[in-house]
Amino acid sequence: MGKDSLTKSTSKKKSTGTKKVADKKQKNTKPKKATTAKKPTAKNTKKPAAVKTTPKAQSAKRPKKQPQKSASDAPKKTMPSRKELIFKKFDKQAPAKRYTPPKPSAVPVTPAPPFYTGRDEADTKRVRALLFNNYSMADVRAAAEKTVTDKTAADKKYREEKPAAINVTPPKTRRRELDSVEKSMLAAIAVVVFLFLLIIGASISNTRKFYIHEKDGGIEILQGRFSPLGEELLISLPGVDASENQQDVYTKKEVFPLIFNHYVDKADTLLNIPGMPDFEGIKRYLETAITYAITTELRAAATIRSNTIDQLILMYKADVAFSRNTIDDLENGLQHLEKAKKLTTDKAQVSLINSKIAAGKERLTALRKEADETAAAEAAVEESKKGQAEEATEQPEQAPTD
Repeated sequence: MGKDSLTKSTSKKKSTGTKKVADKKQKNTKPKKATTAKKPTAKNTKKPAAVKTTPKAQSAKRPKKQPQKSASDAPKKTMPSRKELIFKKFDKQAPAKRYTPPKPSAVPVTPAPPFYTGRDEADTKRVRALLFNNYSMADVRAAAEKTVTDKTAADKKYREEKPAAINVTPPKTRRRELDSVEKSMLAAIAVVVFLFLLIIGASISNTRKFYIHEKDGGIEILQGRFSPLGEELLISLPGVDASENQQDVYTKKEVFPLIFNHYVDKADTLLNIPGMPDFEGIKRYLETAITYAITTELRAAATIRSNTIDQLILMYKADVAFSRNTIDDLENGLQHLEKAKKLTTDKAQVSLINSKIAAGKERLTALRKEADETAAAEAAVEESKKGQAEEATEQPEQAPTD
């Protein structure tokens, strides 16, 4: 609409301008007399010359243009309300010619297949009669009641005619057959259990067998597997000679002492090395030897050696702590000595440890007394300094003298 109004307004302006020019030209021009054109004769066959028209005449001949109305002069259209649009009625429009569908062409109708076809005509009739037969619940109930009645009567007649046929106990022959089957099954189970126990006993017996073989300047000890046959390597002991009293099979009491003595000898070797002994290595060998100690004497001997190593280590730590000569170090050293005292039963060792504990406690008491005296002296100095500062603040300031 904006474009139409713009074109209308511009055309209106142009038309008003041309109208004024045309009115002025019409006032200045006068009407001329009409000239009759001569009819052409035979002598004069030339075409009449075209009449020249001036621009003024052309403008006079043009029809006057009617002034165009602008968009503002047109009457304003009012929009219908929603209610008017909803209830507005429209005239019915019917087509000039109604549509009629064409007639369907003739299609051949194929018959439906039969509902059921049997092997022959008789079978087909029989099945169709069964399919299209009608049943009622009354007939079903009657048939069920008849079946129950017939069965009850038959059972009653059977019980009346043959009472001896119902026998709870089985015949003796059947019982004998069952007894024989049970006995055979029990015998088979007993054989299986016996074989199983025999295999387990043979496996346990094989684990108690040990074998010693010489190899590379030492020996290898083999132990029987948990099976009727076979053995596996238990341990290798280099540098051990077992040429004396050689046997095909050895027992645990004959083999384990060899292993125990081997690890004890290794611990002694580390203990005899010059310089600081490898206490960790010694303890590791002794703990391994304890696992192969099958008697209480061997176990006690290895335990004493291990405790002695721990005792030496604790006493060494206590001596180092006492050499630092501080309260904390002295307290730690006394704790080490108390632990070392529990690891020995030797009276000489116990008296030695007690003397060291007494010396340590005496030195600790002296250090604590010195510390208390030093703390008291420092506290007295602090108190005196504090009192002097308070007295200095309480004295009045003296006026300056001339």
